[in-house]
Amino acid sequence: MATEPLVPTGTIANTDWNTYALSNIDTDDTTWQDPTDNTVSPGLHLSFATPTGNLTGGATDQVIHVKAREFETGQNGVPTLRIEIWESEGGPALATSSEQNLTASEVDLQFTWDADILTLISGENCEIKLFITQNGGGPNSASGSIQYVEWTASYSVGGTDPFLPYHSHELIKTPLIQT
Repeated sequence: MATEPLVPTGTIANTDWNTYALSNIDTDDTTWQDPTDNTVSPGLHLSFATPTGNLTGGATDQVIHVKAREFETGQNGVPTLRIEIWESEGGPALATSSEQNLTASEVDLQFTWDADILTLISGENCEIKLFITQNGGGPNSASGSIQYVEWTASYSVGGTDPFLPYHSHELIKTPLIQT
């Protein structure tokens, strides 16, 4: 098994961001993507390049990292961030994180998920949606900003086993015996 960091390669949709640019969130630097103001709940729908190899399954093998924080600190309420895993064919979200609180300090929020939920184990149609929910009353409500998004993709390496397409109970491997 190997891992590789993948940053978003495309923006499918974005809502309520101030001068949105993919370059604002694809590098772990000091640039922040801010919402239009503190009273909105911005969202992003992002695509990624196909990982180098077939993804490995397991509840914690795939990780989405989002560096985020509260926008305009000192406001009422605590904004939250939710991450969803999607495939480009549409349909419902395949996996959804819990709502994670944003604070005035930068936090690296992580959502681990199982690649077995995908239709294609190559990960070629994997997308994520990010939803920030503003919180608080009136003009002093709090929203959130995003600084960086990354998918740490875990994938298989090495040769292929011709028996992988079969379940172990469907096929018994027998060694060749020379006589």
